[in-house]
Amino acid sequence: MLGLTGILIALVVLTIIMAAVFLVYPSVTVEASGKILAFIALCILPALCIGTGMSFHNERSKQTSYCVSCHTMVTHGQSLHLLDTRYIPAQHFQNHLVPSDQACYTCHTNYTMYGPLKDKLRGLTYLYMEYLSTPPKTLHLIGTYPNSECLHCHMGTRDFEDNLGYMPALAVLKSDKVSCISSGCHDMIHDVSKTDHMKLWTGGPVASDSSSASAANASPAAASGPAGGSGGKTAGGGGKAIFDSHGCKGCHGEAGGGGAGPALTNISSKYPSAKLTALLKAPTAKMKTAGMVPLTLNAADMKALVTYLGSLGGKSAAASPAKAKPAAASGPAGGSGGKTAGGGGKAIFDSHGCKGCHEEAGGGGAGPALTHISSKYPPPKLTALLKAPTAKMKTAGMVPLTLNAADMKALVTYLGSLGGKSAAGAASKKPSAAAPSSKQSPAATYHSFCASCHGDSGKGNGPGAVAFNPAPTDFTDCAKMKMRSDEFLYEVVAKGGSAEGLSRSMPGWSEAFTGSQIHGLVEYLKHFCR
Repeated sequence: MLGLTGILIALVVLTIIMAAVFLVYPSVTVEASGKILAFIALCILPALCIGTGMSFHNERSKQTSYCVSCHTMVTHGQSLHLLDTRYIPAQHFQNHLVPSDQACYTCHTNYTMYGPLKDKLRGLTYLYMEYLSTPPKTLHLIGTYPNSECLHCHMGTRDFEDNLGYMPALAVLKSDKVSCISSGCHDMIHDVSKTDHMKLWTGGPVASDSSSASAANASPAAASGPAGGSGGKTAGGGGKAIFDSHGCKGCHGEAGGGGAGPALTNISSKYPSAKLTALLKAPTAKMKTAGMVPLTLNAADMKALVTYLGSLGGKSAAASPAKAKPAAASGPAGGSGGKTAGGGGKAIFDSHGCKGCHEEAGGGGAGPALTHISSKYPPPKLTALLKAPTAKMKTAGMVPLTLNAADMKALVTYLGSLGGKSAAGAASKKPSAAAPSSKQSPAATYHSFCASCHGDSGKGNGPGAVAFNPAPTDFTDCAKMKMRSDEFLYEVVAKGGSAEGLSRSMPGWSEAFTGSQIHGLVEYLKHFCR
Protein backbone atom coordinates (compact mmCIF):
# COMPACT_ATOMS: atom_id res chain seq x y z
CA MET A 1 0.00 0.00 0.00
CA LEU A 2 1.09 3.58 -0.64
CA GLY A 3 2.29 5.36 2.44
CA LEU A 4 1.82 9.04 3.18
CA THR A 5 4.95 9.82 1.18
CA GLY A 6 3.65 7.90 -1.84
CA ILE A 7 0.28 9.66 -1.71
CA LEU A 8 1.97 13.05 -1.53
CA ILE A 9 4.24 12.28 -4.50
CA ALA A 10 1.29 10.97 -6.53
CA LEU A 11 -0.75 14.12 -5.86
CA VAL A 12 2.16 16.40 -6.80
CA VAL A 13 2.81 14.47 -10.05
CA LEU A 14 -0.89 14.48 -10.97
CA THR A 15 -1.17 18.22 -10.27
CA ILE A 16 1.84 18.99 -12.47
CA ILE A 17 0.57 16.83 -15.35
CA MET A 18 -2.94 18.34 -15.29
CA ALA A 19 -1.60 21.91 -14.99
CA ALA A 20 0.72 21.25 -17.95
CA VAL A 21 -2.19 19.94 -20.05
CA PHE A 22 -4.24 23.08 -19.46
CA LEU A 23 -1.27 25.30 -20.19
CA VAL A 24 -0.52 23.53 -23.50
CA TYR A 25 -4.17 23.08 -24.51
CA PRO A 26 -6.12 26.02 -23.04
CA SER A 27 -9.01 25.30 -25.44
CA VAL A 28 -9.95 22.35 -23.25
CA THR A 29 -11.43 24.83 -20.77
CA VAL A 30 -14.02 26.07 -23.26
CA GLU A 31 -16.50 23.38 -22.24
CA ALA A 32 -18.04 23.25 -18.75
CA SER A 33 -16.38 19.91 -18.03
CA GLY A 34 -13.02 21.44 -18.96
CA LYS A 35 -13.57 24.31 -16.58
CA ILE A 36 -14.33 21.86 -13.78
CA LEU A 37 -11.16 19.89 -14.52
CA ALA A 38 -9.15 23.12 -14.62
CA PHE A 39 -10.55 24.14 -11.23
CA ILE A 40 -9.60 20.73 -9.80
CA ALA A 41 -6.11 20.85 -11.32
CA LEU A 42 -5.26 24.45 -10.45
CA CYS A 43 -7.10 24.82 -7.08
CA ILE A 44 -8.20 21.57 -5.48
CA LEU A 45 -5.10 19.46 -6.17
CA PRO A 46 -2.58 22.13 -5.04
CA ALA A 47 -4.59 22.59 -1.83
CA LEU A 48 -4.53 18.81 -1.28
CA CYS A 49 -0.76 18.78 -1.90
CA ILE A 50 -0.20 21.56 0.64
CA GLY A 51 -2.46 19.93 3.26
CA THR A 52 -0.96 16.48 2.76
CA GLY A 53 2.55 17.92 2.84
CA MET A 54 1.89 19.76 6.11
CA SER A 55 0.39 16.61 7.64
CA PHE A 56 3.36 14.57 6.46
CA HIS A 57 5.83 17.10 7.85
CA ASN A 58 3.92 17.34 11.15
CA GLU A 59 4.07 13.57 11.64
CA ARG A 60 7.72 13.46 10.60
CA SER A 61 8.56 16.24 13.06
CA LYS A 62 7.42 13.96 15.90
CA GLN A 63 10.20 11.50 15.14
CA THR A 64 13.31 11.48 17.31
CA SER A 65 15.54 11.25 14.24
CA TYR A 66 13.99 14.44 12.85
CA CYS A 67 14.60 16.40 16.08
CA VAL A 68 18.25 15.41 16.42
CA SER A 69 18.94 15.97 12.69
CA CYS A 70 19.23 19.69 13.49
CA HIS A 71 22.86 20.54 14.30
CA THR A 72 21.85 22.56 17.37
CA MET A 73 20.01 19.53 18.78
CA VAL A 74 22.78 16.96 18.32
CA THR A 75 23.91 17.20 21.94
CA HIS A 76 20.32 16.78 23.13
CA GLY A 77 20.16 13.58 21.11
CA GLN A 78 23.42 12.40 22.66
CA SER A 79 22.05 13.04 26.15
CA LEU A 80 19.43 10.32 25.52
CA HIS A 81 22.28 7.80 25.44
CA LEU A 82 24.12 8.86 28.62
CA LEU A 83 25.29 5.87 30.64
CA ASP A 84 24.33 7.66 33.85
CA THR A 85 20.66 6.72 34.25
CA ARG A 86 20.10 9.40 36.88
CA TYR A 87 19.38 11.67 33.92
CA ILE A 88 15.62 11.45 33.38
CA PRO A 89 15.62 11.60 29.52
CA ALA A 90 18.30 8.88 29.34
CA GLN A 91 16.42 6.63 31.77
CA HIS A 92 13.14 7.01 29.88
CA PHE A 93 14.69 6.53 26.43
CA GLN A 94 16.95 3.58 27.24
CA ASN A 95 14.28 1.68 29.19
CA HIS A 96 11.58 2.34 26.54
CA LEU A 97 9.44 4.28 29.00
CA VAL A 98 8.76 6.49 25.99
CA PRO A 99 8.57 5.32 22.34
CA SER A 100 12.14 5.45 21.09
CA ASP A 101 11.02 6.81 17.71
CA GLN A 102 9.02 9.65 19.34
CA ALA A 103 11.08 10.27 22.48
CA CYS A 104 11.22 14.07 22.11
CA TYR A 105 7.57 14.56 21.15
CA THR A 106 6.25 12.34 23.98
CA CYS A 107 7.73 14.68 26.59
CA HIS A 108 7.18 17.92 24.63
CA THR A 109 3.66 17.52 23.22
CA ASN A 110 2.83 21.22 23.64
CA TYR A 111 6.06 22.79 22.44
CA THR A 112 6.21 25.39 19.61
CA MET A 113 4.26 24.01 16.62
CA TYR A 114 2.31 21.55 18.80
CA GLY A 115 1.21 24.06 21.41
CA PRO A 116 -1.33 26.90 21.42
CA LEU A 117 -0.85 30.18 19.53
CA LYS A 118 1.51 31.63 22.17
CA ASP A 119 3.84 28.64 21.83
CA LYS A 120 3.72 28.80 18.03
CA LEU A 121 4.73 32.47 18.13
CA ARG A 122 7.60 31.59 20.47
CA GLY A 123 8.66 28.90 18.03
CA LEU A 124 9.08 31.56 15.36
CA THR A 125 11.95 32.97 17.43
CA TYR A 126 13.91 29.83 16.57
CA LEU A 127 13.31 30.45 12.86
CA TYR A 128 14.48 34.03 13.31
CA MET A 129 17.65 32.91 15.09
CA GLU A 130 18.36 30.21 12.50
CA TYR A 131 17.98 32.32 9.35
CA LEU A 132 18.31 35.98 10.36
CA SER A 133 20.48 35.89 13.48
CA THR A 134 23.14 33.74 15.14
CA PRO A 135 21.74 30.56 16.78
CA PRO A 136 22.96 29.95 20.34
CA LYS A 137 25.39 27.08 20.88
CA THR A 138 22.95 25.49 23.32
CA LEU A 139 19.18 25.74 23.05
CA HIS A 140 17.23 26.24 26.24
CA LEU A 141 13.57 25.57 26.94
CA ILE A 142 11.42 28.66 26.50
CA GLY A 143 9.37 29.19 29.65
CA THR A 144 8.86 26.56 32.34
CA TYR A 145 8.30 22.85 31.78
CA PRO A 146 4.64 21.99 32.56
CA ASN A 147 3.90 19.03 34.83
CA SER A 148 1.19 17.90 32.42
CA GLU A 149 3.99 16.54 30.22
CA CYS A 150 4.85 14.09 33.03
CA LEU A 151 1.34 13.45 34.32
CA HIS A 152 -0.19 12.48 30.98
CA CYS A 153 1.93 9.31 31.12
CA HIS A 154 2.62 8.70 34.82
CA MET A 155 -0.69 9.59 36.44
CA GLY A 156 -2.68 6.45 37.08
CA THR A 157 0.28 4.07 36.87
CA ARG A 158 0.99 1.75 39.77
CA ASP A 159 4.39 3.21 40.63
CA PHE A 160 2.96 6.74 40.63
CA GLU A 161 -0.03 5.83 42.81
CA ASP A 162 2.16 3.87 45.26
CA ASN A 163 4.39 6.91 45.80
CA LEU A 164 1.75 9.62 46.13
CA GLY A 165 2.56 9.84 49.84
CA TYR A 166 6.06 11.08 49.00
CA MET A 167 4.89 13.78 46.58
CA PRO A 168 3.18 17.14 46.85
CA ALA A 169 -0.60 17.05 46.59
CA LEU A 170 -1.82 16.11 43.12
CA ALA A 171 -3.68 19.41 42.80
CA VAL A 172 -0.40 21.24 43.46
CA LEU A 173 1.33 19.26 40.71
CA LYS A 174 -1.50 19.83 38.23
CA SER A 175 -1.42 23.57 38.87
CA ASP A 176 2.39 23.69 38.33
CA LYS A 177 2.92 25.32 41.74
CA VAL A 178 5.68 22.76 42.28
CA SER A 179 7.59 21.54 39.26
CA CYS A 180 8.32 17.84 38.75
CA ILE A 181 11.82 18.85 37.64
CA SER A 182 12.52 21.15 40.59
CA SER A 183 15.45 20.64 42.93
CA GLY A 184 15.02 17.65 45.18
CA CYS A 185 12.75 15.86 42.72
CA HIS A 186 13.76 14.98 39.14
CA ASP A 187 16.25 17.74 38.43
CA MET A 188 18.79 15.87 36.29
CA ILE A 189 17.46 16.51 32.78
CA HIS A 190 19.42 17.35 29.58
CA ASP A 191 22.90 18.44 30.65
CA VAL A 192 24.20 18.99 27.13
CA SER A 193 27.31 20.80 28.36
CA LYS A 194 28.70 17.52 29.68
CA THR A 195 27.79 15.04 26.95
CA ASP A 196 31.23 15.27 25.35
CA HIS A 197 32.84 14.20 28.61
CA MET A 198 30.43 11.45 29.70
CA LYS A 199 30.13 7.81 28.72
CA LEU A 200 27.32 6.86 26.36
CA TRP A 201 25.22 3.72 26.23
CA THR A 202 25.38 2.10 22.78
CA GLY A 203 22.90 -0.72 23.36
CA GLY A 204 23.33 -4.10 24.96
CA PRO A 205 25.14 -4.78 28.25
CA VAL A 206 27.26 -1.92 29.54
CA ALA A 207 30.91 -2.78 29.05
CA SER A 208 32.18 -1.59 32.42
CA ASP A 209 29.36 -3.22 34.32
CA SER A 210 29.01 -6.39 32.29
CA SER A 211 32.63 -7.19 32.96
CA SER A 212 31.87 -6.88 36.64
CA ALA A 213 28.71 -8.90 36.36
CA SER A 214 30.47 -11.60 34.38
CA ALA A 215 32.88 -11.98 37.26
CA ALA A 216 30.22 -14.19 38.79
CA ASN A 217 31.67 -16.83 36.50
CA ALA A 218 35.11 -16.27 37.97
CA SER A 219 36.61 -18.14 40.88
CA PRO A 220 34.42 -18.47 43.99
CA ALA A 221 37.06 -16.81 46.09
CA ALA A 222 36.84 -13.64 44.06
CA ALA A 223 33.06 -13.63 44.08
CA SER A 224 32.75 -13.82 47.82
CA GLY A 225 34.49 -10.52 48.34
CA PRO A 226 36.91 -9.65 51.13
CA ALA A 227 36.11 -10.80 54.63
CA GLY A 228 35.94 -7.30 55.90
CA GLY A 229 33.22 -6.40 53.47
CA SER A 230 35.03 -3.57 51.80
CA GLY A 231 33.42 -4.56 48.60
CA GLY A 232 35.48 -2.28 46.48
CA LYS A 233 37.73 -4.57 44.47
CA THR A 234 35.27 -7.40 44.12
CA ALA A 235 33.27 -9.04 41.44
CA GLY A 236 30.79 -6.28 41.86
CA GLY A 237 33.20 -3.45 41.03
CA GLY A 238 30.78 -2.03 38.45
CA GLY A 239 27.94 -2.68 40.88
CA LYS A 240 29.72 -0.50 43.44
CA ALA A 241 29.68 2.38 40.97
CA ILE A 242 25.91 1.92 40.62
CA PHE A 243 25.56 1.62 44.42
CA ASP A 244 27.42 4.92 44.87
CA SER A 245 25.87 6.83 41.95
CA HIS A 246 22.32 6.01 43.05
CA GLY A 247 22.94 7.39 46.54
CA CYS A 248 22.57 4.00 48.28
CA LYS A 249 25.48 4.72 50.59
CA GLY A 250 23.65 7.82 51.83
CA CYS A 251 21.43 5.51 53.90
CA HIS A 252 23.28 2.19 53.98
CA GLY A 253 26.75 3.61 54.57
CA GLU A 254 30.01 3.10 52.73
CA ALA A 255 30.26 -0.48 51.41
CA GLY A 256 26.82 -1.21 52.88
CA GLY A 257 28.09 -1.10 56.46
CA GLY A 258 24.85 0.41 57.75
CA GLY A 259 23.74 3.93 58.57
CA ALA A 260 20.31 5.50 58.52
CA GLY A 261 19.36 2.32 56.63
CA PRO A 262 20.19 -1.25 57.65
CA ALA A 263 23.58 -2.86 57.03
CA LEU A 264 23.73 -4.88 53.80
CA THR A 265 26.65 -7.07 54.81
CA ASN A 266 25.87 -10.78 54.36
CA ILE A 267 22.56 -9.84 52.67
CA SER A 268 23.06 -12.73 50.23
CA SER A 269 22.55 -15.18 53.08
CA LYS A 270 19.07 -13.72 53.61
CA TYR A 271 18.04 -13.02 50.03
CA PRO A 272 19.14 -15.13 47.04
CA SER A 273 19.92 -13.16 43.89
CA ALA A 274 16.48 -13.59 42.30
CA LYS A 275 14.63 -12.47 45.45
CA LEU A 276 17.00 -9.54 46.02
CA THR A 277 16.50 -8.40 42.43
CA ALA A 278 12.71 -8.51 42.87
CA LEU A 279 13.00 -6.55 46.13
CA LEU A 280 15.11 -3.83 44.52
CA LYS A 281 12.59 -3.47 41.72
CA ALA A 282 9.55 -3.48 44.05
CA PRO A 283 10.44 -2.55 47.68
CA THR A 284 8.01 -3.44 50.44
CA ALA A 285 5.71 -0.81 51.96
CA LYS A 286 7.95 -0.65 55.04
CA MET A 287 11.02 -0.03 52.89
CA LYS A 288 9.23 2.72 50.94
CA THR A 289 8.18 4.40 54.18
CA ALA A 290 11.86 4.49 55.18
CA GLY A 291 12.71 6.21 51.90
CA MET A 292 13.58 3.33 49.57
CA VAL A 293 12.55 3.90 45.96
CA PRO A 294 12.13 1.25 43.21
CA LEU A 295 15.21 0.83 41.01
CA THR A 296 14.61 0.86 37.26
CA LEU A 297 17.94 -0.50 36.02
CA ASN A 298 18.56 -2.49 32.88
CA ALA A 299 19.32 -6.19 33.27
CA ALA A 300 23.11 -5.78 33.13
CA ASP A 301 23.16 -2.97 35.72
CA MET A 302 20.82 -4.85 38.05
CA LYS A 303 22.93 -7.99 37.81
CA ALA A 304 26.09 -6.00 38.55
CA LEU A 305 24.47 -4.33 41.58
CA VAL A 306 23.15 -7.62 42.98
CA THR A 307 26.58 -9.20 42.45
CA TYR A 308 28.19 -6.35 44.38
CA LEU A 309 25.70 -6.60 47.24
CA GLY A 310 26.34 -10.34 47.39
CA SER A 311 30.06 -9.65 47.80
CA LEU A 312 29.53 -7.61 50.98
CA GLY A 313 30.47 -10.32 53.45
CA GLY A 314 31.88 -10.00 56.94
CA LYS A 315 30.98 -7.54 59.66
CA SER A 316 29.89 -3.96 59.24
CA ALA A 317 32.88 -1.80 58.52
CA ALA A 318 32.07 0.33 61.54
CA ALA A 319 31.63 -2.57 63.91
CA SER A 320 35.31 -3.12 64.67
CA PRO A 321 35.52 -0.40 67.33
CA ALA A 322 33.57 -2.65 69.65
CA LYS A 323 36.80 -4.61 70.05
CA ALA A 324 38.62 -1.67 71.66
CA LYS A 325 39.94 -2.03 75.15
CA PRO A 326 37.27 -1.78 77.86
CA ALA A 327 39.57 0.26 80.05
CA ALA A 328 39.32 3.14 77.63
CA ALA A 329 35.55 3.13 77.49
CA SER A 330 35.04 5.81 80.08
CA GLY A 331 36.90 8.37 78.02
CA PRO A 332 38.94 11.27 79.34
CA ALA A 333 37.51 13.51 82.01
CA GLY A 334 37.67 16.49 79.78
CA GLY A 335 35.39 14.88 77.26
CA SER A 336 37.55 15.22 74.18
CA GLY A 337 35.74 12.22 72.92
CA GLY A 338 38.10 11.49 70.11
CA LYS A 339 40.71 9.03 71.40
CA THR A 340 38.41 6.77 73.37
CA ALA A 341 36.71 3.48 72.97
CA GLY A 342 34.14 5.59 71.23
CA GLY A 343 36.72 6.47 68.57
CA GLY A 344 34.81 4.21 66.18
CA GLY A 345 31.64 5.86 67.44
CA LYS A 346 33.08 9.19 66.31
CA ALA A 347 33.54 7.73 62.83
CA ILE A 348 29.87 6.74 62.85
CA PHE A 349 28.92 10.18 64.22
CA ASP A 350 30.81 11.88 61.38
CA SER A 351 29.82 9.52 58.55
CA HIS A 352 26.12 9.83 59.35
CA GLY A 353 26.23 13.61 59.13
CA CYS A 354 25.46 14.13 62.84
CA LYS A 355 28.00 16.91 63.07
CA GLY A 356 26.13 18.77 60.34
CA CYS A 357 23.56 19.77 62.98
CA HIS A 358 25.29 19.04 66.27
CA GLU A 359 28.69 20.34 65.14
CA GLU A 360 32.16 18.90 65.68
CA ALA A 361 32.38 16.80 68.85
CA GLY A 362 28.69 17.48 69.54
CA GLY A 363 29.30 21.06 70.59
CA GLY A 364 25.93 22.25 69.28
CA GLY A 365 24.89 24.24 66.24
CA ALA A 366 21.63 23.96 64.34
CA GLY A 367 20.94 21.03 66.66
CA PRO A 368 21.38 20.98 70.46
CA ALA A 369 24.73 20.38 72.13
CA LEU A 370 25.33 16.74 73.05
CA THR A 371 27.92 17.42 75.74
CA HIS A 372 26.97 15.82 79.08
CA ILE A 373 24.13 13.99 77.32
CA SER A 374 24.97 10.90 79.40
CA SER A 375 23.86 12.78 82.55
CA LYS A 376 20.42 13.21 80.99
CA TYR A 377 20.06 9.92 79.18
CA PRO A 378 21.63 6.68 80.44
CA PRO A 379 22.89 4.37 77.66
CA PRO A 380 19.71 2.22 77.36
CA LYS A 381 17.46 5.31 77.09
CA LEU A 382 19.82 7.07 74.67
CA THR A 383 19.95 3.92 72.53
CA ALA A 384 16.14 3.79 72.44
CA LEU A 385 15.98 7.49 71.53
CA LEU A 386 18.44 7.07 68.64
CA LYS A 387 16.39 4.17 67.30
CA ALA A 388 13.04 5.96 67.72
CA PRO A 389 13.37 9.78 67.91
CA THR A 390 10.51 11.81 69.35
CA ALA A 391 8.10 13.66 67.06
CA LYS A 392 9.85 16.96 67.92
CA MET A 393 13.23 15.49 66.99
CA LYS A 394 11.87 14.18 63.68
CA THR A 395 10.41 17.59 62.87
CA ALA A 396 13.87 19.08 63.36
CA GLY A 397 15.31 16.61 60.84
CA MET A 398 16.43 13.71 63.03
CA VAL A 399 16.03 10.32 61.37
CA PRO A 400 15.87 6.93 63.15
CA LEU A 401 19.21 5.11 63.21
CA THR A 402 19.12 1.46 62.23
CA LEU A 403 22.59 0.38 63.32
CA ASN A 404 23.61 -3.08 64.39
CA ALA A 405 24.22 -3.66 68.10
CA ALA A 406 28.00 -3.16 67.91
CA ASP A 407 27.74 0.10 65.97
CA MET A 408 25.03 1.47 68.25
CA LYS A 409 27.09 0.65 71.32
CA ALA A 410 30.13 2.38 69.82
CA LEU A 411 28.09 5.49 69.00
CA VAL A 412 26.45 5.66 72.44
CA THR A 413 29.87 5.19 74.10
CA TYR A 414 31.25 8.08 72.05
CA LEU A 415 28.31 10.35 72.91
CA GLY A 416 28.76 9.48 76.57
CA SER A 417 32.38 10.61 76.39
CA LEU A 418 31.43 14.14 75.31
CA GLY A 419 31.87 15.90 78.63
CA GLY A 420 32.93 19.48 79.37
CA LYS A 421 31.50 22.71 78.01
CA SER A 422 29.83 23.00 74.63
CA ALA A 423 32.48 23.78 72.06
CA ALA A 424 30.20 26.31 70.44
CA GLY A 425 29.26 27.83 73.78
CA ALA A 426 32.86 28.21 74.84
CA ALA A 427 33.71 30.07 71.68
CA SER A 428 30.51 32.12 71.89
CA LYS A 429 30.30 32.04 68.12
CA LYS A 430 26.83 30.60 67.67
CA PRO A 431 23.59 31.14 69.52
CA SER A 432 21.62 28.15 70.67
CA ALA A 433 19.22 26.81 68.06
CA ALA A 434 16.46 27.19 70.61
CA ALA A 435 17.14 30.85 71.30
CA PRO A 436 18.48 32.79 68.29
CA SER A 437 19.31 36.42 68.81
CA SER A 438 16.77 38.83 67.34
CA LYS A 439 19.66 41.23 66.61
CA GLN A 440 21.55 38.69 64.54
CA SER A 441 22.05 39.68 60.89
CA PRO A 442 20.57 37.45 58.16
CA ALA A 443 24.09 36.48 57.09
CA ALA A 444 25.00 35.45 60.64
CA THR A 445 21.72 33.54 60.95
CA TYR A 446 22.48 31.67 57.74
CA HIS A 447 26.01 30.73 58.79
CA SER A 448 24.84 29.71 62.26
CA PHE A 449 21.87 27.57 61.28
CA CYS A 450 21.90 26.83 57.54
CA ALA A 451 25.52 26.57 56.39
CA SER A 452 26.05 23.23 58.14
CA CYS A 453 23.91 21.64 55.42
CA HIS A 454 23.75 24.19 52.59
CA GLY A 455 27.41 25.23 52.80
CA ASP A 456 29.03 28.60 53.46
CA SER A 457 28.76 29.49 49.77
CA GLY A 458 25.20 28.15 49.42
CA LYS A 459 26.13 25.29 47.08
CA GLY A 460 24.38 22.61 49.16
CA ASN A 461 27.72 21.05 50.13
CA GLY A 462 27.92 21.71 53.87
CA PRO A 463 29.45 19.13 56.24
CA GLY A 464 26.01 17.70 57.04
CA ALA A 465 24.99 17.35 53.38
CA VAL A 466 26.49 13.88 53.13
CA ALA A 467 23.66 12.49 55.26
CA PHE A 468 20.86 13.67 52.96
CA ASN A 469 19.48 12.25 49.74
CA PRO A 470 18.40 14.33 47.91
CA ALA A 471 21.16 16.78 48.72
CA PRO A 472 20.33 20.16 50.29
CA THR A 473 19.27 22.87 47.85
CA ASP A 474 22.01 24.63 45.87
CA PHE A 475 21.19 28.34 46.20
CA THR A 476 23.73 29.20 43.49
CA ASP A 477 21.58 27.43 40.87
CA CYS A 478 20.13 30.69 39.63
CA ALA A 479 17.81 29.16 37.04
CA LYS A 480 15.93 27.33 39.77
CA MET A 481 16.12 30.10 42.33
CA LYS A 482 14.51 32.56 39.88
CA MET A 483 11.54 30.18 39.61
CA ARG A 484 10.94 30.36 43.37
CA SER A 485 9.05 33.33 44.75
CA ASP A 486 9.75 34.98 48.09
CA GLU A 487 6.52 33.45 49.40
CA PHE A 488 7.68 29.98 48.35
CA LEU A 489 11.05 30.37 50.09
CA TYR A 490 9.39 31.81 53.20
CA GLU A 491 7.07 28.79 53.47
CA VAL A 492 9.96 26.35 53.08
CA VAL A 493 12.05 28.06 55.78
CA ALA A 494 9.12 28.49 58.15
CA LYS A 495 7.33 25.17 57.69
CA GLY A 496 9.94 22.85 56.23
CA GLY A 497 10.55 21.33 52.81
CA SER A 498 7.43 19.14 52.86
CA ALA A 499 5.23 22.28 52.95
CA GLU A 500 6.14 23.00 49.33
CA GLY A 501 6.83 19.51 48.04
CA LEU A 502 10.59 19.54 48.68
CA SER A 503 12.65 17.18 50.84
CA ARG A 504 11.16 16.21 54.20
CA SER A 505 14.68 16.38 55.66
CA MET A 506 14.44 20.17 55.63
CA PRO A 507 12.98 21.18 59.04
CA GLY A 508 10.73 24.18 59.66
CA TRP A 509 12.11 27.11 61.70
CA SER A 510 8.95 29.01 62.59
CA GLU A 511 9.36 28.22 66.29
CA ALA A 512 13.00 29.34 66.32
CA PHE A 513 12.83 32.50 64.17
CA THR A 514 10.46 35.46 64.02
CA GLY A 515 8.70 36.35 60.78
CA SER A 516 11.05 39.27 60.16
CA GLN A 517 14.08 37.02 60.68
CA ILE A 518 12.75 34.56 58.10
CA HIS A 519 12.08 37.40 55.64
CA GLY A 520 15.65 38.60 56.17
CA LEU A 521 16.97 35.10 55.64
CA VAL A 522 15.00 34.78 52.37
CA GLU A 523 16.57 38.01 51.11
CA TYR A 524 20.00 36.69 52.07
CA LEU A 525 19.43 33.43 50.17
CA LYS A 526 18.69 35.41 47.02
CA HIS A 527 22.06 37.16 47.22
CA PHE A 528 23.82 33.96 46.12
CA CYS A 529 22.50 34.63 42.59
CA ARG A 530 23.13 38.37 42.41
